[in-house]
Amino acid sequence: MSTGDNPYVYPGGSVPNWEPFSGYEHKYIYMSVRIDKTDTWQIDYTTSRTGDFSEGQSRKFVVNGSQDFQELKLDMQWDGMIRGFRIHLGTNKNRTIEIDYLSLRGPVITSQTSRKLSTTWGKVKDLF
Repeated sequence: MSTGDNPYVYPGGSVPNWEPFSGYEHKYIYMSVRIDKTDTWQIDYTTSRTGDFSEGQSRKFVVNGSQDFQELKLDMQWDGMIRGFRIHLGTNKNRTIEIDYLSLRGPVITSQTSRKLSTTWGKVKDLF
């Protein structure tokens, strides 16, 4: 979903549709991404105690531009039962973003070189 010049996506599709999970058991988000320009991404989340996204339940991460896929381990420092999260893909214009995978359990191990493992995410292009 794109909101003006602040686009965001939900893991797995355009709307959140997953079961709540423990923020204590799953402290990190693991991702493999490739972006062509360094940018600051933001991840917002909601818990069972709060129903809405808020600035207090948000983390920012610098994602470096690279020609190759890079493995990220994002320390969310969240607690409680996580009801949902969304990823803001930065604000740089005219960029290409590829998300190979997203996991709460650990890095995805593959015997192949980095390629698109999940067609659900597909390729996100910023056309602003």
